[in-house]
Amino acid sequence: MVGLEVPLGENAWGADTVLIAADAIDVPFKVLGYSIAPTTENTIIVGLSADSGASNFVEKASSSKKNKAVGGGDATDFIFNAGTRISASGYASEAGKTFKVWLEIQEI
Repeated sequence: MVGLEVPLGENAWGADTVLIAADAIDVPFKVLGYSIAPTTENTIIVGLSADSGASNFVEKASSSKKNKAVGGGDATDFIFNAGTRISASGYASEAGKTFKVWLEIQEI
């Protein structure tokens, strides 16, 4: 499976990137976990949001080898309503970098 690519901002949050479109899941669901693979070896901060980036239900610093996936474990115990849009953004200290992200979803 191919991860979705999310841009990292330079000393700021990068663009809010849709991971799950609002019309993609028609039942309540949980985000059980996630994996990321950054294109940089610097520490990044990953944010997962259910409100287009206004707030994050996950905000986690991560450091891993370039292009090597690392698991994020439990993301949240919150149950999202059907039709909820899930997005991601990233924060880093250098420009032009990205990370790939994979979500583990459980439909309720």
